[in-house]
Amino acid sequence: MKLLLLICFSLTLALPLFAAMPIDTTLKIQAPFSSPSWVGVRSMLIPGWGQLYNGKPIKALVVAGGQIAMGYGIYRQNQKYLDNTHSSDQMFHIFQTTHNLDDSLASDDYQRIAYFYKNDRNKLIWWSVGAMFISVYDAFVDAHLRNFDVGTTVGSDGEPRIAITLRW
Repeated sequence: MKLLLLICFSLTLALPLFAAMPIDTTLKIQAPFSSPSWVGVRSMLIPGWGQLYNGKPIKALVVAGGQIAMGYGIYRQNQKYLDNTHSSDQMFHIFQTTHNLDDSLASDDYQRIAYFYKNDRNKLIWWSVGAMFISVYDAFVDAHLRNFDVGTTVGSDGEPRIAITLRW
């Protein structure tokens, strides 16, 4: 599972850098680190940074807030998992001495609780990785579409029309 997570993370780093860029015959002076690939990398390094760079502050807050919330959830579930695995021996001993019950019953209960928190933590990690992929590609696409202006216009016959213009 660690290998699969490492592969997914590596692909997230590599794909925006190797994305096909349109061929442009005009000479443009572009600010360093302003290409769509770098915007995607920004969004991966700090959640919401790419969206903020693209001029979408509300989207940046949603992305950053979601990633922070998932990170906190991962931290809490991991703490609960560690609490149940580390303290299970102590709690089992207390449970065994105060109640004269079957030893396997209490041990199985702690193992089930620890498994639940571990499983929930792992699911949150996968959701967080998926949300990171989405935010990186959202910032990447928004950076590509930054120069397009989409709006409605009124034609010569008075009918509304959709207009797509490219700003140079």
